[in-house]
Amino acid sequence: MEYHETPWRDYAAPVALNGFSPVVVRASTKEPRFPKWNVAGAGRPHVSFIAKHATRHPADSVGIACGILRGSPDQDLGYLIGVDIDADDPAEATRLEEVAFKLLGPTSFVRTRPGSPRRLLLYRSPEKVKAVKLNAGDLLGTDRQFVAFGRHPDGSYYGWRDASPVTAKAADIPLLNPGPLRAFLEAMGAHPANARSGHGARPRHRQGLPDIIAAGGVGELQWQVEGDRVVDGREALLTKGVLGSPAPPPNDGSSGLQTTPPALELGGVRRSGRVSRRSRGRARPPSAPM
Repeated sequence: MEYHETPWRDYAAPVALNGFSPVVVRASTKEPRFPKWNVAGAGRPHVSFIAKHATRHPADSVGIACGILRGSPDQDLGYLIGVDIDADDPAEATRLEEVAFKLLGPTSFVRTRPGSPRRLLLYRSPEKVKAVKLNAGDLLGTDRQFVAFGRHPDGSYYGWRDASPVTAKAADIPLLNPGPLRAFLEAMGAHPANARSGHGARPRHRQGLPDIIAAGGVGELQWQVEGDRVVDGREALLTKGVLGSPAPPPNDGSSGLQTTPPALELGGVRRSGRVSRRSRGRARPPSAPM
């Protein structure tokens, strides 16, 4: 792809016309220019704003929000998600891409960068998917964005291997279903990420990805799939909220999972499970008359 010195002026409008939600990113950074950038993933792009900003800051980069994808003006195509592979070893990055293609299916939307083996694979989901930290990168979801066109902080320009949000439409991105996505999250050692800030804490143990989904675990955790939940041996529901999984069943002994005791309201403070020493044996004083 040809590299432009004025990516916002040249690419933002085609990106919007192809069904994506462009985000203004300061030139040569990964930082959105405006603090409320994440509204771009929920609303429709404003053509007038895109044109006006192109006259003021034409060299700004074009980010894309992981939000709603659109076909015609009245047709929603699902939600954009990205598999961000952060491996710096070329062989490992290629292997991780092959695993993603095996579990999720191939995609022709692959963002690359000269001089780096890191890459970003685009897919779409019928449901919202929250950001998840992986052992070798991130799953980009709700309230996340990525730079699609512009200059990386190291000076190189982002590019696309085949299809891009300028040359192809959002409808051309492969549509996933929850089953393969859960299998992929399990294989990649998913860790909940800080979706609001866009920077989740790195896991303590960065393990290599097994060639197939292992029956054992990743790091010190024993990962298992139970219905539409993933548990890690500590009764953590890792995909609850990520894939819209239902709440756990009541703790009636029929499930291997133990639910936490209900929180108690004590003096306006929620305390979990037990009454504090100070409040034990005390009666709450009656409310003062008005």
